[in-house]
Amino acid sequence: MRYLLTFLLMAWSSLLFAKEENLPPDIQNILSRGQLVVAVIDQDISPFIFQEKAKLDGYDIAIAQNIAKQLGVQLVFNRNAKTFDEVIEQLVNHKADMAISLLSRTLPRALKVNFSAPYLLLHQALLINRIKAIQLKLMENPTVVLNDPRATIAVLQNSAYMTFVKTYYPKATLLPYKNLDQAMLDVKNGKILTVLFDEIQIQEWLNKHADAHLYVEMLILTKQIDPIAIALPWQSTHLLRWVDTYLMTLKDDEQGKYLVKHYLKDSKWLER
Repeated sequence: MRYLLTFLLMAWSSLLFAKEENLPPDIQNILSRGQLVVAVIDQDISPFIFQEKAKLDGYDIAIAQNIAKQLGVQLVFNRNAKTFDEVIEQLVNHKADMAISLLSRTLPRALKVNFSAPYLLLHQALLINRIKAIQLKLMENPTVVLNDPRATIAVLQNSAYMTFVKTYYPKATLLPYKNLDQAMLDVKNGKILTVLFDEIQIQEWLNKHADAHLYVEMLILTKQIDPIAIALPWQSTHLLRWVDTYLMTLKDDEQGKYLVKHYLKDSKWLER
């Protein structure tokens, strides 16, 4: 009996080992290591990434946690990146298995890494100084007014919005800021005309600065979409397909609905 049990155990172990050996290398490497390393930018971007009682939280963080759970491995965050472009470099340098960090899917970035299907579609938006906008008659024809060398458009340094400005307003003067909050304050104080970023971050800033509405307003660019996706190393082709399948499932299951309700319930853009 003992020999029979030993034989069955060895047979079962061999079958399990063979099954694992047949997995694609990009999946197998993660399972063998027992860890999923996810690159996340080292700054708060509420409601997607933020510190809550010394613990990392947010919509993107919850997605990362759920992916690790589905794979049955431990989740480890790599927060060495100070900018969005540096998050991409973590994948290029094989310092992470994927990046979930409010990343805009752009053509320049796609030359270096793989992108999943978007899990969010945000509108780009402008925070505009009211007085300067009236003087330039910006609201009557924003594209023409902004696509001019005299128009200064501030963006977050090393973000996808540098590419967006060059695409939509190639003649404008691009002004990169290390700190988005400072850029918006400069718009409020009339130092610069406008900031280009996504509608959620601009709305979040307006919510925190109640008096700002006297000096600025947000213009949502409904035809300019910012697709937010998960990034992976270009070699991780099977993991990419798995992530796409996961995101399709998340969209309709109860966990996905809970995450939206819990983290994004106050976002007006969800109602459109």
